[in-house]
Amino acid sequence: MPGGEYADEWERAIMFLKAAQFGAVDVPNGKEFRVLHAAAGTKCPRALLQVAARLFSEQALVRDEQGRTPLANAAAAEVFDEPKLDEDDAFPEEEEEEEPEQGVELLHAAGLMP
Repeated sequence: MPGGEYADEWERAIMFLKAAQFGAVDVPNGKEFRVLHAAAGTKCPRALLQVAARLFSEQALVRDEQGRTPLANAAAAEVFDEPKLDEDDAFPEEEEEEEPEQGVELLHAAGLMP
């Protein structure tokens, strides 16, 4: 766990991730908290995901209790709002290109993709 100047901020980030993953800051019995899995499956700041991927890169290929890797958690996460379409607007105008999805960033940050 990181210490020093940002120890309090890191502790708050961990509490946020636990609350987002489990609905409480306490880890339920029979579950294991993995920082990278929680960050990948949560709508959290990308900077936090990148830090988690660098600090806990060994978790990138670890499977959780449901058999999912962090990348699978990112793919299954509902972190993007679905567009709302009117009947008359079946095809919305093209918008600016979005940033890469969280799963791709996770692989880059963990050094698993060029």
